[in-house]
Amino acid sequence: SLDFDRGDTHRRGRKVLGVTFSDNVRMLYKPRSLRMDVAWRGLLDWLHRERPTWRLLAPRALDRGTHGW
Repeated sequence: SLDFDRGDTHRRGRKVLGVTFSDNVRMLYKPRSLRMDVAWRGLLDWLHRERPTWRLLAPRALDRGTHGW
């Protein structure tokens, strides 16, 4: 299913799009760079290797420059 009302508008009215697949896997399309989200996830991955007892969570992100998933 598609959800066209998942967040604020970006870049001339573009909006976040939610996608839910038949196996209940969910993902979001965001019309902006996710570079910071990818960097944050990388930092948390490093922290988890250094301090395995820390459990901070961040979603996986795929940055494509002008948009991401």
